[in-house]
Amino acid sequence: MQEMKLKREDKKKDVSRELSQTTAAIRNLFGRCFNSMRVKPVFNGHKDNAALMEVLEFELDVIHIRIADLKDITNEFNTVTATGELPQPPMDNTNSSSVNMKENSGSLTLPNVGSLSLGSRF
Repeated sequence: MQEMKLKREDKKKDVSRELSQTTAAIRNLFGRCFNSMRVKPVFNGHKDNAALMEVLEFELDVIHIRIADLKDITNEFNTVTATGELPQPPMDNTNSSSVNMKENSGSLTLPNVGSLSLGSRF
């Protein structure tokens, strides 16, 4: 009986530690991505009152956007290097990811979060 209780407590500690490590890793990546973006996405609602998973999902979506942007930049660089010519800009202003961002629109749509307003602060 005592042994089972100790195993359950150890399991709770392990899960708590893993959640803390995962949260710290997401926040670290998010901070790096967010600080390197020209147009900053803003969390809709009150971040202090939001559920942890809601905030982490938002942060993961921002990381996804930044990775897609960097992938597009790399592909464009490789095209220029290979051909010596600049590629034509896309006609519809869409990113290669499932996210649409237009600097003048004042909003950013993330696939799982919905519409976010753009601003200079988070």
